[in-house]
Amino acid sequence: MSAVYALLVGVDRYAASDSLVPDLRGCGNDVTDVLAMLRTTVRPGTGLHPLVLRDEQATLSGVVAALRTHLTQAGPDDTALFWFSGHGSQAKAPADAWVVEGTGMVQTLVCHDSRTAGVPDLWDKELSVLLDVVAARAGHVAVVLDSCHSDSGTRVIGSRSRSVPPGPDRATRTLSVSAPPAPEHVALAACRREQKAEEREFDGTHHGLFTWTLLRALRRLGPSATYAELLAAARSEVARRGAFRQVPQLYPATSELTGMRFLRGEAGAARTGVTLSSERYGWQIDAGRAHGLPSDPAGLRFGVPGTGWEVRVDEVRPELSLVTPLPGWRPDPDRQYPVAITALPRPVATVAGADVSGSPYLRAAEDGEPVTLTVTAAGPGRAHITDRQGRTVEVDAAPEQVTATLEHVARWLWLRDELRNDGSRLGEPIRLEFVPVAPEQTVEDLGGRSYQAEYTWDGTRWTAPEIHLHLHNTADRQLYVTVLDLTPGYAVHAKLFPPAPIGAGRKVAAMEGRRIRISLPASEPPEPGRSNSDWLVVVASERPFAADPYLLPRLGIGSREVRDMEAVGPPTSTGGDWTVQRYELRTRVPNDAHYPHDHPPR
Repeated sequence: MSAVYALLVGVDRYAASDSLVPDLRGCGNDVTDVLAMLRTTVRPGTGLHPLVLRDEQATLSGVVAALRTHLTQAGPDDTALFWFSGHGSQAKAPADAWVVEGTGMVQTLVCHDSRTAGVPDLWDKELSVLLDVVAARAGHVAVVLDSCHSDSGTRVIGSRSRSVPPGPDRATRTLSVSAPPAPEHVALAACRREQKAEEREFDGTHHGLFTWTLLRALRRLGPSATYAELLAAARSEVARRGAFRQVPQLYPATSELTGMRFLRGEAGAARTGVTLSSERYGWQIDAGRAHGLPSDPAGLRFGVPGTGWEVRVDEVRPELSLVTPLPGWRPDPDRQYPVAITALPRPVATVAGADVSGSPYLRAAEDGEPVTLTVTAAGPGRAHITDRQGRTVEVDAAPEQVTATLEHVARWLWLRDELRNDGSRLGEPIRLEFVPVAPEQTVEDLGGRSYQAEYTWDGTRWTAPEIHLHLHNTADRQLYVTVLDLTPGYAVHAKLFPPAPIGAGRKVAAMEGRRIRISLPASEPPEPGRSNSDWLVVVASERPFAADPYLLPRLGIGSREVRDMEAVGPPTSTGGDWTVQRYELRTRVPNDAHYPHDHPPR
């Protein structure tokens, strides 16, 4: 029988003086409500094994011991849940932590006895290592953190924030931060690292605002809700309650884990990436100019797929757009709706050889106009789609399949060639450094931001090159950055570097410092002279954003509606500056002349 092992930590009373770590009021109530939720939500036939640590029980040693002993009981068929309600803070990162932390600060959880008699906070990187040990045994691991990591001393009228100033510096402990494992758990956090997580009074009882909204969303959406759906619902509710400086987060943002059902580890419904929600300024969608929408909203509409429900775009801001529902429906403010473009004033690609009148993203090329994509016959029931560079894909000739493929390729090409902010004052702030792993390997700078890494021949087989990728922020300000990898198979992913801040003048490693193997597609075995290119699109912004809405599967592996970057900050009238840089990373198998005669023939 499967089981849920839950470690619920709620700290209202702190051993440190109130001037150092002020007491809270709603954390015990949070874990009481979470336990009640688990007893009613865990599906029949599933065992529930909770361990609750409150106040004096939640010392640093007590929390670490519970992580190591209680949650590690979860096996391959089980789920482990860690829920923390209490203070959060920051600490100066050790010198070797630059690989995983680009801001120079690590986030911390403040345990009951933290900052007394030399007891430190629990670093987020240490927590991650402990949870990875749990994930190595458990089938699914989830984390909820209702705390914040801000050094702000601001207090909001009628509420209390769960933050304290940074703790004292300390040396790196036995838990390594220089070579972290791959993330294997999904986490919901109350806010961004620079924000406050509020406590508020609801019906005469204090609760964490995030916990309260998250549990409310779970009751409303039911057990089939995914982490992404719960996060969207909680984020909307937090904003509608006036906490505009608290934006809940989901990590890792680009992982398939976010589409799993809460505490079940089962895939949920697919997301479209663009969401309609009711927030601070009314109805909005989380796509704007930074995602390629035109500044002039005339004729721009989005709709809920399969319903006929539409919204008119009234104002396009850098990170989001304000909209008005069109007659025929009244959206529920307590719900979020997946939407896709139904009318675009200027489609992104011109097409020859196919009827694309039903697509908002495509239009027929006029006489003498450059053609983005050309469709030709490829035999009975098949069609070829060819781009301007002569690359061709073969698809089923059914009109709907041809149109879906054209839209997919057009979006990939638009990301590679067209996404830009001509008015940006940031210039080219992010420098990528390609560092070969093996001494005998090199990464050649071909000029024009094109780089080439070559396979090596060991006498029996070809070996793909491996590199470390470092990102340097050369700007005089912190920037939020992601690296989108546009692969030869017309896929787009952000696994190399999901959106994260990099401090002014700082550097950080992609993939948390792990080696990155760059190779030809599996369908193309290495042969002398063969090569292929990945395009790395680097998006840097003064304000946070998410890369997930840009993602595309490999062509032929399902399809998505058009996806746009998700705004996670409170709406503003001007927004922040953003910019795009592009790098080509070519992978090549050397020609015969470069190697001894004993390598395989062409």
